[in-house]
Amino acid sequence: MKKTLLFLCLMYASLSFSQRLDRKIAQSSDLVVSINGNNILDLLDIHLFDNSSFGKKVLKSVNRKRKEKVNSVADIGFSLKNKSYYAFKQTDSINYHTFVMNLNSANDFEKVIGESKQKKIIKENGINILQNTKDITIWNDHTLLLVIADRSYSYFRKNKERLIKSHVWESKSFYKLKKHLAKKWTKEYALNSFNEKNKSIRNNSSYLKSINKKAIASLWIRSYSDLVNSALKKNMGFLLKKLANDKDTLKNKYTVESMVAHLFVNKNDITFSTEIFFNNALAKSLRKIYNSKLNKSFLNYIDTNKALSYLSFSINTSNLLKEYPNIIVNTYGSLFPKIKEEATVASDLINLFLDEEAIGKLVTGDAVLILNDLKEEEVNYTTYDYDKDFKKTENVKTKKELRPSFLFMLGTENKDLITKLSLLSAKHNTTTTYDKYFKVSSLKEKLPIDLFFTTKDGIFFVTNSEKQIKDIANDTFVSNVKKHQSLLRKNSSVAYIDINGILAKLPSNSNSYEVKLATKVMTTFKEVYITTGSVKGKRMKSELKINLKESSKNPLEVLLDLFEDIK
Repeated sequence: MKKTLLFLCLMYASLSFSQRLDRKIAQSSDLVVSINGNNILDLLDIHLFDNSSFGKKVLKSVNRKRKEKVNSVADIGFSLKNKSYYAFKQTDSINYHTFVMNLNSANDFEKVIGESKQKKIIKENGINILQNTKDITIWNDHTLLLVIADRSYSYFRKNKERLIKSHVWESKSFYKLKKHLAKKWTKEYALNSFNEKNKSIRNNSSYLKSINKKAIASLWIRSYSDLVNSALKKNMGFLLKKLANDKDTLKNKYTVESMVAHLFVNKNDITFSTEIFFNNALAKSLRKIYNSKLNKSFLNYIDTNKALSYLSFSINTSNLLKEYPNIIVNTYGSLFPKIKEEATVASDLINLFLDEEAIGKLVTGDAVLILNDLKEEEVNYTTYDYDKDFKKTENVKTKKELRPSFLFMLGTENKDLITKLSLLSAKHNTTTTYDKYFKVSSLKEKLPIDLFFTTKDGIFFVTNSEKQIKDIANDTFVSNVKKHQSLLRKNSSVAYIDINGILAKLPSNSNSYEVKLATKVMTTFKEVYITTGSVKGKRMKSELKINLKESSKNPLEVLLDLFEDIK
């Protein structure tokens, strides 16, 4: 029953504006996910979902335990137009996973449970309670709450003697005592949540500010650093646990505070945005690292009309080298207190030997990687045949491989040093010198491609296209970046993918499943942008945006179609 109910909770969390259901979520929750069913139903007709292969699987799962079969997910008892929630709360003894949603019909919902489980339902103070070993479901005519408990084995192991002494227990089995306490605490937590006796998450101003009525789904994390550190300590090995388990716990000076994410689905695009909030110390350091913009000279060597994909980023290398050691020391020193002093000494030694200003001139922190083309090329490869006496015969065969044509640009203010290094490598026959560029010759046997490089306009260029390096060196390269100029200049990093362009370059085989799926993607998706801005105040914002082709279908229908085709 639990798997079926959890499946339905997750599904209706994607199809469920509620009467402040988040009042049933504890203020101390570490993570909250909300899904706005009303916004989803504005885009996706419920009957379309029912008739999809995924919808049919849902109905099959639901009808397995029902005498009266249903033909639509709208008839299972949940309110599809309401907002649904998932919350995660961690304690030293139990981690609680809570699902909250509205009901249209408690009777229809109870039919999902199955007859055998229905006999275990307890009616108490106007509510229904069904508890299993690791989960509890509470509902009335309008609302359902499901709590799944994840027990901490280390907590019960460390506190075994105390728990035995403090609880009168007829059985001598500590296992049964653990099970009893976990069920008791889970029921108390669930009842307090359902009856709104706990302080609500709506008392948290950070959570309230994160609410976005236009989003289909939203995520709020109280403290990203605490959540990650807790997960690391829970899953790390014995050695790391020894380093972490120190009585003198240290406070991390640099922390990631809250995190907010939203999913928006519009007629022409799908957007996933995130905002990360840092504490004052970390924000101050990151503002110094991300205080630069991409050098305008880079724009002279980018043609976004021809590029299949590109990745750019811009940071202040000098400030990175100054700030990053302190960030690492404080972050990992707080997580592993026993090596705090060692980490500090290592950081000091690094700072002693590094000349931040010199490195900052050699590598400014601006970089762009461009995928210009994908071509099938015939290459040789060797196989071996063995006779009955195990003597091998070498066979040279040919095959076609997809090879990329790329350009990598790295900002530098020390052209003289790079030129000297290039000439020195030519002296030792590792590179070949041409008029205005160099060719790497020593790696020919290890690399299946030729590499060419040169330095110009404060940029170090590397490419596997000799034509492109000649155009750059001879000032004949034609750029076209108007469409992307604003993105490249105002963001600290940008990733762009021309989905259609890349898929069109892939080898065609009309009978392959991958090509059929790729063809469907090409008729649906257009391009992808991933951007990360600079740090403003204490906040850094990122966005993933998928632009869609014009279609009679809405984006959710498109995603549903693709979901059906993915094996």
